[in-house]
Amino acid sequence: MTSKTGLISACTLIAATMLAACGGSDVGSGISSAVGGFRAVNGLPDSTGLSVSLGGSSTASTSFGAVSPNYVVGTGSYTATLSSNAATYQIAGITVAEDQLTTLFATGTIGATHGGFAVQESLTAPATGQLLLQWVHAAYAESQSVPQFDVYLVAPGSSITGATATTLAYGTGSTAVTIAAGTYEIIVTDPNSGNKLVFDSGSKGIALPLAGGSTSAYAIDIAALDAAGGSKDGSAISMLMLQNTGESLALFNGQN
Repeated sequence: MTSKTGLISACTLIAATMLAACGGSDVGSGISSAVGGFRAVNGLPDSTGLSVSLGGSSTASTSFGAVSPNYVVGTGSYTATLSSNAATYQIAGITVAEDQLTTLFATGTIGATHGGFAVQESLTAPATGQLLLQWVHAAYAESQSVPQFDVYLVAPGSSITGATATTLAYGTGSTAVTIAAGTYEIIVTDPNSGNKLVFDSGSKGIALPLAGGSTSAYAIDIAALDAAGGSKDGSAISMLMLQNTGESLALFNGQN
């Protein structure tokens, strides 16, 4: 069906959720033993478009603060080539595995320090009405002054008092946890500065899973990215919510 050396060639770099139409399987509901899922997030604030090549085939160009479509890729270890604004660099050791969706985060800036890292999330569905949630810290510039984040998922309008924090260092993703589908508020603090507020999505809350055409959403990454220009709505970071079925939502401080 597909070469194991790069992005799927059948149907020419189609989104993974469309693969069933070409004789493959749907990344949103489990994948075959020969392939895994791959996508890329552009976290470079000075980038006008990012493409990522694995094994000689490239993703669609993705603007800053956004995610590429899902792609089906042969399982294995890759060196990814990232291209943006006439600059090119590589990140080695990108693993694509069966029943996993690999997300590559490009971080820093094209004009100065740039890099990236990848996280994996399971595509094995939890019980009905449940979601798999993974936090990711991809905010390089903010990490220079705030080495760690404490992130909270709470009921809209409530405080973090008594809530359980997930502590994240830059360049890492948390262990996935199971949560109930529902409406939540996201709060990020600096645990080394008396839990000083870094980001608050707003008391209105965000409904999970995100609305979209698919009914099989169950795995969600919520990633911290550097905000364009160093600040947006009073915070140096924004948050990007990424769903396994391809939907995404950018969140800005106090806006939801």
